[in-house]
Amino acid sequence: MRKSIVVTVFDTILIVFILSLVLSAALQRIGGRAWGWVGIHGDSMYPTVANGSLVLSVPADPEALSEGDIIVYHSGGVPALVCHRIVGVADDGGFLTQGDGTLRLDQDAGLPTVTTETLAGYVPQIAGRPVSIPLLGSLAAGGGSDAGPNLMVALGVSVSFLALGGAPRKARRRH
Repeated sequence: MRKSIVVTVFDTILIVFILSLVLSAALQRIGGRAWGWVGIHGDSMYPTVANGSLVLSVPADPEALSEGDIIVYHSGGVPALVCHRIVGVADDGGFLTQGDGTLRLDQDAGLPTVTTETLAGYVPQIAGRPVSIPLLGSLAAGGGSDAGPNLMVALGVSVSFLALGGAPRKARRRH
């Protein structure tokens, strides 16, 4: 009985994760906002977030954000979405950002300050660590920010776990 409860909880978690992947891909494609799972490409946030991870990005209120928060924003270049930490506020009111693994501000590298228009989402943190899933984003396109390939691989992995973990066991007949 105990094993079936564990399997049911595991299956439920996987189903919720699969639904969140589908919803996040739809929101990114339709709304242009990075709400849901976003693939990390590169080492600019290492060691906080490793290359190829998926991070959770939720809607953000710019007024509630402050120095130290991790955000996702539209860079206007490649990659299209950047996940970096707020390190200050510029004279124009936009956020200054920098990757945890980089030595200079994004704005010193030619990226504009992050404004309400370019802000795509906020990465929540639990006990000072961003909500992320290591390696899952790197299974497709080297951890690129595009939700399409990451979604397909993550769905495949999740459905495989669901199928293997939740397969009903045949009861043995006693003679």
